[in-house]
Amino acid sequence: MPDGDPQYSRYIYKVMPVSVVDVAAQKKRIGENHTSTSSRANYSPFPTEVADLCYEFFLREKRRIFDPFAGWGERHAKALEYGKDYVGFDTSPEALRRAQDEFGVLNTFADSATTAVPQFDGLVTCPRTGTWRSTLETG
Repeated sequence: MPDGDPQYSRYIYKVMPVSVVDVAAQKKRIGENHTSTSSRANYSPFPTEVADLCYEFFLREKRRIFDPFAGWGERHAKALEYGKDYVGFDTSPEALRRAQDEFGVLNTFADSATTAVPQFDGLVTCPRTGTWRSTLETG
């Protein structure tokens, strides 16, 4: 398929190989009420080991990282460890507080679907289930 064909990018993303990393379960939800409205109420599903892999292997040369679903601050804290400038958006005041309390990082209360996104050269995120797909489909 030629590079200028609008179907080309859809095709590439459907067949693009991805890296698969086996990370041990965090076991942070043992004994919790799994019928609650939020499955992320008491833990963050993004293991810090995955953040290490992202920064070491995929974002090594990147300087400014954007995270449209910043969450609880793990990725922000890791970005700082790797000397990266990080801008994280999140729509949860609880997540913003937790990021500051647990990791000492300040993320921005903003929705990446409606707020101007800053310039960046690297992207890392862990979207809520279904959110990323709907963003891609409407974007």
